Amino acid sequence: MSKRTGFIAIAVFAACGAAQAATTPEVETAGSLPEAVKARGVRCSDGGVKLKGPGGATVEIWVRDTLPNGEKPESPDVAFMKIPHGAMIGFIRVTGKFTDRRG
Repeated sequence: MSKRTGFIAIAVFAACGAAQAATTPEVETAGSLPEAVKARGVRCSDGGVKLKGPGGATVEIWVRDTLPNGEKPESPDVAFMKIPHGAMIGFIRVTGKFTDRRG
């Protein structure tokens, strides 16, 4: 698991609100991509990241092997300069009871 994948996994898990204050999620390897995702034809990392929260929610994240390359946007305020708008950069699967930032 790369540092980038681990960071993204923990950031997404926190954003989903599955982790409670003062608890740490369990981090494991998620294994291979589900067949339904493979059918989309996007190559992702062989092993994803699985985070298990205290309430039973599980978040699995697979990051794309290479990022799609697009043209440089005209706006200087764009954070990810060459990733096209709407590009698929990975897959996330959440199971169990969880809430997001909206409650």
